[in-house]
Amino acid sequence: MTRLLRSAGFVVRAFTSAVEFLEYERPSGNDCVVVDIHMPGMNGLQLKQKLYLNHPELPVVLVTGYVGNSTKYSPGQLGTEVLEKPFEDQALFDSIELAMRKSQPTKTAD
Repeated sequence: MTRLLRSAGFVVRAFTSAVEFLEYERPSGNDCVVVDIHMPGMNGLQLKQKLYLNHPELPVVLVTGYVGNSTKYSPGQLGTEVLEKPFEDQALFDSIELAMRKSQPTKTAD
């Protein structure tokens, strides 16, 4: 996935775990987190919950191969895009674009 995103022009930073990601001081900018729901240790939903508490504006795309998996918090409640494996390259790009668009503050007319 890292190679795919880089080949499409994205600047990518990969992490070995959710904990490593949380310890990373992220620069300001147009960030989007793409994370698998099923990871050892802290899973993707737990990571999203932590991010939502401190950075509710940060767009997240959750990737899963387990459709219909029941979770305490549904991704939709947390403003998260969900991408089911296997997926086409364009589906990943579209999910990132949609997540980033949703995270943009809405402009109001003055």
